[in-house]
Amino acid sequence: MQKVECEAHSVEEFGRIFARDYYRAESYVVEGGRHDARFQLVTAQAGIVPVCHFSGYGLGVRRSWKHIRQWPSKLYVIWFPLEGSISVTQDLASELVAGTGDMVVTCGDRPFHIRAMGDEAENRCSQLHVLVPSHLMHSHLPEIDQLCGKVFHARSGGAKVARELFAALFREATEMDDRSAERLGIAGLEAIAQVVRNQSGTGPGHSEKDVRLDRILSFIRKNISTQGLAVDDVAKGCNVSRRYIHYLMKDHNCTFSQFLWDCRLEQAHEWLISAEFAHINIVDIAYMVGFRSASHFSQAYRGKFACSPKQARKQACLPDRI
Repeated sequence: MQKVECEAHSVEEFGRIFARDYYRAESYVVEGGRHDARFQLVTAQAGIVPVCHFSGYGLGVRRSWKHIRQWPSKLYVIWFPLEGSISVTQDLASELVAGTGDMVVTCGDRPFHIRAMGDEAENRCSQLHVLVPSHLMHSHLPEIDQLCGKVFHARSGGAKVARELFAALFREATEMDDRSAERLGIAGLEAIAQVVRNQSGTGPGHSEKDVRLDRILSFIRKNISTQGLAVDDVAKGCNVSRRYIHYLMKDHNCTFSQFLWDCRLEQAHEWLISAEFAHINIVDIAYMVGFRSASHFSQAYRGKFACSPKQARKQACLPDRI
């Protein structure tokens, strides 16, 4: 194993380092942060699971749909605040704050916003990050996409053991062989997966059918802008048969096509009434969710929400951009 240490003296320099080790995103100094602050990021490779240590404060990282479309990542990050706290928003969910003793998982291929906040006494922020490839995350926790952005307690039990295990892997990176490090990293992921299931209530009572439906829904959301998305594409991406997808849809009294267009309209509605997307015109939102024409989108939207996309924006008191 090896360690790579980088120190950034500007937010732009940190953005380049972050893009190299994580994914492309917008980095900025948050209100109350210092523009002359130093941000340090040290990465240790624990087999196929890199472990990083970040120190600094007053820094924000935002990854948008533009970043995701141009630079997909297939990467999840487990965040462990060690000093200070981080605020987290995954998709358009409410902002949550994770402090020392908590953990959060974010998906790099869905919009998110992270801010590193210092503690009240000394304005310091220190975090441990575990970078997990999507195939590895889904193999241990298939339902993860429904749990991203939520705060989980890591002060005791398996989560605490996993955090300390990853911290030890980071500290001892140069003294360990890759094979041993990889095995320990996988063990840490297994412990985290079980903790997340227990704390979220998605353990034994959560059926395999529900898990697979969640995975299908997540795949559709990630590929929502793909025009011509077909049941075969979803079946291959979710490692199930098309026949099984049709079986799941039958349980919900709909066809795959109806399920897909409903997902697209729900996503479009969410963006239309969100202030974060107010600068994007209605036609572009239609294309972003996979519609081929504005007229088709408007007709389908009226059928589901009993109003036009333009009226929906007006009701949300947002600018009328057609």
